[in-house]
Amino acid sequence: MFQMPGKILLCIFFSILTATTVKGQTGTGDISSLSQMQIENFATKFILRNEMRLQNECNKKALGDWLYATNLTEENEAANLNSTIRYARQMKRFWKTLMRYPWNSFENRTLYRFFRLKSNLGESILPVHQWREFTKNLNAMKKIYGDARVCHFRYKKRCNLTIDGYLTRAMAYSRNTEELLYYWKEWREKTGFEMRAKFPRYVHLANVAAHMNGFADMGELWVEGYESDFFKQDIHALWGQVKPLYQELHAYVREKLRLFYGDEKVSADGMIPAHLLGNMWGQIWTG
Repeated sequence: MFQMPGKILLCIFFSILTATTVKGQTGTGDISSLSQMQIENFATKFILRNEMRLQNECNKKALGDWLYATNLTEENEAANLNSTIRYARQMKRFWKTLMRYPWNSFENRTLYRFFRLKSNLGESILPVHQWREFTKNLNAMKKIYGDARVCHFRYKKRCNLTIDGYLTRAMAYSRNTEELLYYWKEWREKTGFEMRAKFPRYVHLANVAAHMNGFADMGELWVEGYESDFFKQDIHALWGQVKPLYQELHAYVREKLRLFYGDEKVSADGMIPAHLLGNMWGQIWTG
């Protein structure tokens, strides 16, 4: 099962240039004399007029991301970089038009919510040279992650094992704890360790984009997407509800593993060794 550090963008928002401006919609360029209802009507027409084109462009961008993520060739990387830069330029132009509306005072809450979400331009707000660097850096980490090769546990000259094939099967079906721990460590040496030099620059550019969008850092920008002024409190409350069930499931799985592997490998009351849980990320618990 292939996974990536960072999700591939899904087309839940729009991303193409519109030549329409506030001036073009009102005929005067000055909306201060318009009523609130008139302004919101123009804003709604602005969205409806461009919705399909925006979705189509976003689909093209997502397809480029997917093609590169599933086939890490230089050709796909170059195509993905070009489509990403084009996407950023188009999104920025669209955003500039959108931001001319006084959306903070919209009475239509659905319209307000749409404009609020689109007022956050994300990484697309970066200047082109920084956006290009950000994308190339991210693609390089994706390539490391998806193309990492690990040597076989027993046959050390066989060094072509990848996460999409043998490694995933081994983590799911092997019951040799030494083999499981070997693959768990080796794959991380070939991925996380190799990404370490690139990651700080990725974080820096992401935070630059966050600052340009008016947020303290990228974490704050991500939280904005959940549309909650009490996100941390909400998560804390939800965890409080789920925690008792999680603790029971954890104890049950731990006991089953302890009975199978023995006390030396799995303690009766401690944490579960991640490499024994059935996949490379310890996230499924069905192996």
